[in-house]
Amino acid sequence: MQDNFTYKFQPYGVKTPLELYLSKIGDCNDFSNFGVYIANIHNYKTYQIRIVFNDSNIAHWLGVYQEENGLTYSSNKLYSYLGFNTFEEIVNHYCNKKERILVSYEVIE
Repeated sequence: MQDNFTYKFQPYGVKTPLELYLSKIGDCNDFSNFGVYIANIHNYKTYQIRIVFNDSNIAHWLGVYQEENGLTYSSNKLYSYLGFNTFEEIVNHYCNKKERILVSYEVIE
């Protein structure tokens, strides 16, 4: 996705996978939605995580994928296989990496 899409904050709703594919421009919600859609087509179990931070009124979205050795996630356009066991581990890893303070998170199946 990193090579094919451009990040641009889009505050009004989420694009469908087709809309993102055609426009090539989207934000974390659009990328997360596209990633889990494509993974579902290939029979992966997927989730999305919506994270709220203490210093922003805008949530961040991650695409989460169940693989052989655990859960992994993508943030915006990058995919990282890290083999997490829980959603909480993913959220803590992301927050620590970005030096953000978590307020809450929600897992969408």
